[in-house]
Amino acid sequence: MPSAGGHRRKRSPRTQAPMSFHVCEALTAALIYTGLVFGPWALGTTEPWSTWIMNWIGYTLGGLLLAKKLICWLTAYAPEKWNVSRKSSGDGLRKSFLPRALTATLLGLNILILLYCLVSALNARATYVFEERRQVFYDQFYSFLPHSYDSRATWYAFWQYLGLSLFFWSARDWLLTQSRRER
Repeated sequence: MPSAGGHRRKRSPRTQAPMSFHVCEALTAALIYTGLVFGPWALGTTEPWSTWIMNWIGYTLGGLLLAKKLICWLTAYAPEKWNVSRKSSGDGLRKSFLPRALTATLLGLNILILLYCLVSALNARATYVFEERRQVFYDQFYSFLPHSYDSRATWYAFWQYLGLSLFFWSARDWLLTQSRRER
């Protein structure tokens, strides 16, 4: 909201969590527990049907993580996190730099792996036809980019890695956020 001088006022962070944030947190917890129990129970998610169920759990968790970030941004709510002090002291700044740098590095590497798989799947050199035991080669591909000799398997790997990544980052966010009881 513009003030009398035409400048925007900064919103102060909310201390009370919106109900929609609590609903997203509860759904996140339920899906994480479901995935942790279902994965080993369903033959270690080695069968395609169980892998796709776990992928969809990961995609849903990613959607919930996005919804929580959006809720926090729209309502100016800053959830309490473990081992994060709200005070800005010089010593605290030095201590928090290394974990943030490592997290950013992990996120960057995670995105690079996903991009590599995506480019390989989009720039496929061939597709293996299992029923006929042969490969169908394509004329149009860029040899200087990562490419795949089995586009179906590469797409399958990409969707698995994406689901696993979303599961990981959602679980990390959920574990670092303090619940009502923990506050």
